[in-house]
Amino acid sequence: MLVRLKSLGLAIVAVAVAAAFVIPAGVASATEPGSGQVVAVPLTENSGAQASNTRGSGGEVGASGALGCAYPYACLYNANQAKVGQFQVVTSGWQAFGRTDVYYAVNTRNDDVVYIRYTNGRVGCLGSGNASLVWNLRALGVPNGIRIDSSSVCFP
Repeated sequence: MLVRLKSLGLAIVAVAVAAAFVIPAGVASATEPGSGQVVAVPLTENSGAQASNTRGSGGEVGASGALGCAYPYACLYNANQAKVGQFQVVTSGWQAFGRTDVYYAVNTRNDDVVYIRYTNGRVGCLGSGNASLVWNLRALGVPNGIRIDSSSVCFP
């Protein structure tokens, strides 16, 4: 269960065995290879400031989120913030991308999280419901795959 406490600026991930991890609000979780521990996927420093015509509460098709990523896509960007890929389909497996120049991502989907696979074995998760966030994927390594999941919350 993921509970975001906006007033405290923290999100608490509670595990069934009563253990809890504290992650700064606005940060998605990722799995450390082989450990099952939660690590943070940071946002860019000016995340949210780059949104233009951010989609309304209804998530209108074609409305634009950060860096011009249209709803209902998950978009990937290079170091210059030029779009190098976009994905729309919910899948049960990974969609590999052959690019090594992916640095940032935007998830414009209302109710679907986006998992990012890394060459070092980590898996990051980009939360749903906020198209104005720009995620700094390189903070965890070199991304090489993406999977859109129908869950509305990230699971460690």
